[in-house]
Amino acid sequence: MLNPNLDTCIDSILNLNIESASLVDVPVSTTVEMPPSFATTIPLPHVTLIQPLQQTPVSTPTIVPSTSLQNILTFDSVFKFEDRVEALEDDFSEFKQTNQFAAAISSILGIIDRYLANKINEAVKTAVQLQSDRLRDEAQAENADFINKLDDNIKKIIKEQVKAHVKEQVH
Repeated sequence: MLNPNLDTCIDSILNLNIESASLVDVPVSTTVEMPPSFATTIPLPHVTLIQPLQQTPVSTPTIVPSTSLQNILTFDSVFKFEDRVEALEDDFSEFKQTNQFAAAISSILGIIDRYLANKINEAVKTAVQLQSDRLRDEAQAENADFINKLDDNIKKIIKEQVKAHVKEQVH
């Protein structure tokens, strides 16, 4: 809210709405003296050039409607409200653009995190698959070796039993 005394101050500056009881009394009189001349001894009369004015009260100034003062001092002209609003709008627009830029930068980090997590997941899957394949191949090789040794042992046992059976029958 504006200062309530502001209108009074403005009125006093513009001499509006002020009652004045001062009187104007301007008595002005002048005497004219003639330079001394040849032998004049006649006294010069007192000549009044301006008659004294009668004392009259000063007329009260007319009240100017407030609409003309509104044209002189507006809220916008006093506080530059429109300029401030425009500056705030510009600052907010810049903030939103900066905020969008910050959001874009933040989303880049999230994208990189997801990308790296995906790549690590793929690398782990590949490593696990390679390890599984290697272990399976080793197990199959050991099984094949075991089966070959078992087969050899069974053949030996069968040969010995066949020899022992043949010896029995031959003897």
